[in-house]
Amino acid sequence: MDVEDLGFSLGGGRYVATSAADRTAKLWDRETGEKIVEMPHNGAVLPLDFTHDGLKLMTGSVDKFARLWDLRTGQAIHEWQHEGEVGAVDISPDGRYGLSDAQDGTARFSILRPVTKCTAGHTKAPSTTYISRQTPNSR
Repeated sequence: MDVEDLGFSLGGGRYVATSAADRTAKLWDRETGEKIVEMPHNGAVLPLDFTHDGLKLMTGSVDKFARLWDLRTGQAIHEWQHEGEVGAVDISPDGRYGLSDAQDGTARFSILRPVTKCTAGHTKAPSTTYISRQTPNSR
């Protein structure tokens, strides 16, 4: 397994997450070495970041998606598509916001609030803003 990124969960670091070229991110119990959850992408998984409470994990992949995973269920609860492979992800310390950056020259700022039900029974999607990066040579 070619590990691309890894990190300890916050709040004691009992869990370790790894991302790999095998198209998965995995959550491990640091004390037992047991694999707890496997989270698939359709390409190598590159960056990852835990929420402060350690209950969610954000991943980015060469498949052009950033995903937010519920670590209790192993299910993706949100995903954001880019036009290029996702090379960086970050979650704010309060867990309310996420950033993903891709090789297409854009970054996405997302509100990571839980999906809530509307009165008509529909759901609200998380808010997302596209941010275009500019270099000193950009006009």
